[in-house]
Amino acid sequence: AFFSLSRWAKSPESLQAPLSALIKERLGVRLSFQEAKLIFTPFPVLELHKLHLDSPPEGVSAFTADQTRLRLRFWPLLFGRALPSGLSVRGAEGTFWGVPFERIEFKIQGLAPRRPAPFKWKASAVGGKEILKGKGDLRFQSLGENLWRDLGFRTEVGLNPLPLNEGIGKDLLKNFPERSETGELTGALHLEKHP
Repeated sequence: AFFSLSRWAKSPESLQAPLSALIKERLGVRLSFQEAKLIFTPFPVLELHKLHLDSPPEGVSAFTADQTRLRLRFWPLLFGRALPSGLSVRGAEGTFWGVPFERIEFKIQGLAPRRPAPFKWKASAVGGKEILKGKGDLRFQSLGENLWRDLGFRTEVGLNPLPLNEGIGKDLLKNFPERSETGELTGALHLEKHP
């Protein structure tokens, strides 16, 4: 175990194959990244640069992130097991159900089985201002093979006001024959999935 830890510390890129295999096995998603750093202070963090989903999940046609930080639990890492306790994504862009977004940020902390882990996120329309933001919590029974089945979450999604006479607001309404050229589009959505 200590040998694995010292090997990862000297060459964090050696984590790409086992990390990619684990994510593919548990989530059905293949990923790649250009650079990895293992940082030990003040707590262990695996930092990945230029992460790319090579086989994104359904509804996602592209996803890349400038920086992904995976916070790791210290004691399991000392014995050769990389167990996450948090995740943050910055500088991401992607296309979700045909809608392109950029400047995506996501942060979750306190990942542990059978406990709610709070998260928050926000995203901007391509070439525009921040339009979506959300917060909530994630729960899972274990990091086993049936992660999606054992996963539960609760989130509130907010749509920031979009003027109907410009940008994405105008694009959203172009297919409606009776439409107003003034006003704003806004809204909120509550989503919940039980494990």
